[in-house]
Amino acid sequence: MAGHYALWKSDVKRMLPAEAGAFGSLKAILLTQGIWAVTMFRLGAWLRTLPAPLRLPLSLLFTPAHKLVECLSGIEVPTSVQAGPGLYIGHFGGIILHWQVRLGSNVNLSQGVTIGIGGSGVGRGVPTIGSRVYIGPGAKVFGPITIGDDCIIGANAVVSHSIPPRSVVAGIPGRVLRTATATDIDQIIFGHD
Repeated sequence: MAGHYALWKSDVKRMLPAEAGAFGSLKAILLTQGIWAVTMFRLGAWLRTLPAPLRLPLSLLFTPAHKLVECLSGIEVPTSVQAGPGLYIGHFGGIILHWQVRLGSNVNLSQGVTIGIGGSGVGRGVPTIGSRVYIGPGAKVFGPITIGDDCIIGANAVVSHSIPPRSVVAGIPGRVLRTATATDIDQIIFGHD
């Protein structure tokens, strides 16, 4: 439980305003759909680790609650997704992740993002997303591809091929425009100047 709690805490910390204080933090937790979705995701991932005699009855309570949060938030993060610490979902709605997706640490998902299955036959699969990756509003990432660490995927980009680390990607189909700088990563992923 401690490991799952630490992951949840790192996620929520990234979504809370730095200057929020105790009242502001409570308000953000109660009113931010991304926090609801991440909370249910991390709780569900923890439940999956329990022995069957405990997991089964708790799942009867958890599953409808998870579905309710999914419907209210418009954010679908299955409990089988593998995600490192610092998952950031800052906006309401339209976020869909395939159940086999793997995310590194400090991944930012914007509204309207889909990370899903693509391809056919032996070329069918789902993406593996590296660490410190920003996926912009409306972006679609699919297929058995790898998105390298420190990448920035622009709004409405459609990415169906692997992207090397430190790339800025935009367009349909997604193309590497340039190399991401340390300043890009710090400003876009972490919101620092």
